[in-house]
Amino acid sequence: MKPQFWRRMRLAVPFLFVGLAQASDWSPEAIGVHLVSYHSRDRVRLGEQWNDTNPGLYVRLHNGLQAGIYRNSVDRDSVYLAHTLQTSNRRWALTYGVASNYEKVHRLGGGPAPAGLEAKLVCVQHGPGRASCQRIALEKVWIPLLAVSVKIPTPWADVRLSVLPATSKVAPTTLHLSIEKSF
Repeated sequence: MKPQFWRRMRLAVPFLFVGLAQASDWSPEAIGVHLVSYHSRDRVRLGEQWNDTNPGLYVRLHNGLQAGIYRNSVDRDSVYLAHTLQTSNRRWALTYGVASNYEKVHRLGGGPAPAGLEAKLVCVQHGPGRASCQRIALEKVWIPLLAVSVKIPTPWADVRLSVLPATSKVAPTTLHLSIEKSF
């Protein structure tokens, strides 16, 4: 594993263990379905669009531990591990953790790609007959996950609206919609 992965994990793991130490109930509190997202800025650096359709599943335990899988904003499958703190009425929540399978762009210019990464040429159209090209290498990385959310109760399930602020250069501020069933 790359050293940067361990640096990021070193930041997230203590918070996860603090949450686990505070409660001992490992039973499910809620099961949810990730649906869609809206991203605050375009993904112009690669000439591609963010993936706004993010299907996935998650489970949150009574002790706050949350784990899930979803199709991420760069159109890859991600897994995540997080801890959720909630208000006493469970309407507002703060979730923090780490998510896998995002990408870090290395701009290569004329230099070689970092060890283990493949260089590729990416061109972006700027209008008829105008394009710019650059050599890049993409590295899969884990990113910090931080979300503030509000639960909107409905008769059949709860709608959860989350705001994920930009926590790295990899992903922009994102508005996300999911539904969940509490137990």
